[in-house]
Amino acid sequence: EERRLAACYRAADLFVLASKYDNLPNMLIEAAACGTPLAAFDIGGISDIVIPGRNGFLAPPFDAGALADAIAAVLESPQKLGAEARAHAERHFDIRRSAEQYRALYEAVLRERR
Repeated sequence: EERRLAACYRAADLFVLASKYDNLPNMLIEAAACGTPLAAFDIGGISDIVIPGRNGFLAPPFDAGALADAIAAVLESPQKLGAEARAHAERHFDIRRSAEQYRALYEAVLRERR
């Protein structure tokens, strides 16, 4: 259930994602939208979601020690990072904004084909 999932994200002090491979993981966007700060490996499109020092911290891929440092850094100011996590998610990943961007892309492609 979306409501229960959101409650879990909000109850967490941070969200950690240690993916080996990922592009733009919805879990990070969902956690950020709930105001949960983030720590993750800098893999694929994760750096589009996690802005170091603003809404969380990134670690070099597969460096567990650096990920532990990122987690510790998040825990130093979780409220500030969480507030920015939510703001960043709203600015960049809002469903209405995404739909508008897709519409604009489709219109541009159709104009080029005429």
